[in-house]
Amino acid sequence: MRTMTAYAYVRKVKKDSRLEIVAKSFNSKYLDIAIYHLPPEKVILERKIRELIERNFSRGRIEMYIFIKSENTLQPAVNEKVLKSYYHQINKVVNQLGLDYLIDISELLNLPGVISFKKEVDKDEWIIAGVKEAIKKIKSFRQKQGRAVKKKILKYLRKMENIV
Repeated sequence: MRTMTAYAYVRKVKKDSRLEIVAKSFNSKYLDIAIYHLPPEKVILERKIRELIERNFSRGRIEMYIFIKSENTLQPAVNEKVLKSYYHQINKVVNQLGLDYLIDISELLNLPGVISFKKEVDKDEWIIAGVKEAIKKIKSFRQKQGRAVKKKILKYLRKMENIV
């Protein structure tokens, strides 16, 4: 016996990032899934989370609140190919014109396309692991509450038998 109402909280910390998942399950005739606070760029991940929930639950309202906090979400990256291209082209022109000019690295780094900012390594697997843990906790909570409800029902049945 399982109850439909359950709650779960999962917290994971990885380097300078924190993942918190609050999951709730309620009674509903059909399976109704709601996922909140997932960043827009994680649309494809949302589909995977829905499929994971669908594989584990046949009915009920399942709400997942997913909070991802990162101290440093953007990482600088030097495009070495572009940097070398600029360097060789500038050096070629300096030599052709016979100029006495030394190329400064700070000038090269400020040229377009040399430095870009990339998002941190994708955390999809980390998020999915957190969702799996939340699902496991919801299922466990439902079973635990179900046992408690069953125990109460049996207690009331025994009382009723004694009355009759």
